[in-house]
Amino acid sequence: MKSTNRFCMFILLIFSFIQSEYSISFDEAGHIDVGSEFNFSGSDDFSIGMWVNPNDNDNGTLVRYNTQVAGSLGYKAAINSDGTVRFALDYFNMAGWDSEEDGSAADWNTDQALLLEQWSHILFVKEENHAKIYINGILANDGEWNVEGYDITEATEGSGGQLHFGQDFQAAEIFPFFGQLDEIIVWDKALSADDASGYLNCAPYEEGLMAHWPIQEGSGSTINDISGNGYNGEM
Repeated sequence: MKSTNRFCMFILLIFSFIQSEYSISFDEAGHIDVGSEFNFSGSDDFSIGMWVNPNDNDNGTLVRYNTQVAGSLGYKAAINSDGTVRFALDYFNMAGWDSEEDGSAADWNTDQALLLEQWSHILFVKEENHAKIYINGILANDGEWNVEGYDITEATEGSGGQLHFGQDFQAAEIFPFFGQLDEIIVWDKALSADDASGYLNCAPYEEGLMAHWPIQEGSGSTINDISGNGYNGEM
């Protein structure tokens, strides 16, 4: 176990160096589009992890899947104007974050705020009717969908949309993220609390891995997925 921990810490030190050399900087015009294959249904579990270094807190979008079909699942995550982190689910055109009546029953925020100009790791986990936010491996919020008359696990698979990082492509405003993102990973499973804290200090878990964008290109517009599934992104 000691040798494994030493190896994981070695990997973390290497990552810290690479992170300072390669990451994507976002401004009002920047975003990553990774396609339409991340269209989960309400009965699916999934996790999205990333390293985040915000330059400004201005309701910047981190994650957005913009489904287009009523009754299907949409999801988004953002940094609020006070630096807290938001994760929301949508039963599109029926219930969810777009409904003022539903409020905190479909849209959840952390108490903890991210520090500007400092790297933090964020993990968003959708598990059954729960939306969890981990910051640096520690559970910061566990929101439970509780919209009367609508069971989020019955939402159909998202359709007609794409997964974007750095901008909101469904709202009237794009709510751009200002800062840097690195090591973006998507799993088609709900990572546990032990998973959330464990992989900060070692390599990402391969079980359920859908896409892994380490963002080491340094130039160009293509963001390569190294999972083997071919989900390359475009800036």
